[in-house]
Amino acid sequence: MLSLLFAVSLYAQTPEEISQNETIKDTIMDEYSIVIDKSRFNMKLYQGSQVIKEYQIALGKNPGDKQKVGDMRTPEGDFVIENIEVSSYWEYDFGDGKGPIKAYGPWFIRLETNATQTLSGNTWTGIGIHGTNDEDSIGTLASRGCIRMHNEKLVELVDFLKTLPDYHIKVIIRESID
Repeated sequence: MLSLLFAVSLYAQTPEEISQNETIKDTIMDEYSIVIDKSRFNMKLYQGSQVIKEYQIALGKNPGDKQKVGDMRTPEGDFVIENIEVSSYWEYDFGDGKGPIKAYGPWFIRLETNATQTLSGNTWTGIGIHGTNDEDSIGTLASRGCIRMHNEKLVELVDFLKTLPDYHIKVIIRESID
């Protein structure tokens, strides 16, 4: 009798109950996350509450939360991985007289950074986690706003993300994580 009542209750849910169950389902499915502590130039990959990998990173040249396009700050907020793109052929001209160079490493992990996700309340485009042409920049303020990683560590992270049934996991970026 109990199983019959349970089955009936599953199919007789109100729209509000369905919405609550979707939220619970999303939370259960979202067992992996990435947390970035800008003050420590640190990025951790979590499974639930357990740290499974830790990386040193580089951040935007200017400290603080991104406020406007071109301010060379790394935005803070609760983001989601939008997609993973091959960036080994992408070029960028830093204006240093060297011309365009391959600056992004092998992969670009594009983040969804909408106004509802950023602490600043602004929407940003082109923000992601990527490799570098300057391995010595890791652990410093060096980028135009993205998160840089050592190329070999980026490959390791992307290889792991691609094993997940859904790599669209949360990426939390804060000035400091206590």
